[in-house]
Amino acid sequence: MKKFILLIVGAIAFIAVALYFGWLDLSSLRSLQPRQLVYALCFVVLQILFQAFRFYFLTLSSSRPPLIAALKAFVMGQFVNGWMALRGGDAVKVYLLRKYGVAPLVGNLVADRLLDLGSIVFLALVLFREPVVQAVVQY
Repeated sequence: MKKFILLIVGAIAFIAVALYFGWLDLSSLRSLQPRQLVYALCFVVLQILFQAFRFYFLTLSSSRPPLIAALKAFVMGQFVNGWMALRGGDAVKVYLLRKYGVAPLVGNLVADRLLDLGSIVFLALVLFREPVVQAVVQY
């Protein structure tokens, strides 16, 4: 738990420094209505929960970790993926769930990545059929 708190404090400090030095530009957020920000936040939370439950249910029942442990490992892994190159969060997921067996987790991660890729390809195929998207792509 101490490592988690340290990681959160480090992330907040990094964001504060980035804001201070102007590395992050939040001026575009001022044009949004508060309701739009709440909707966006809700959709992000739902998306993360959906992915976390998918990660949990992809694991074989014989080596499935407890739900809370799997959700915690998934969220921590996604957090690290946001800040680290080369999908370092996947290594964090395996590290946090190592006591439940590493081999099933590696297979779980491969299946999870294939599902992510499949959903992106599906969305691209659906969206590129729309005339508005085709016009933007051609532009």
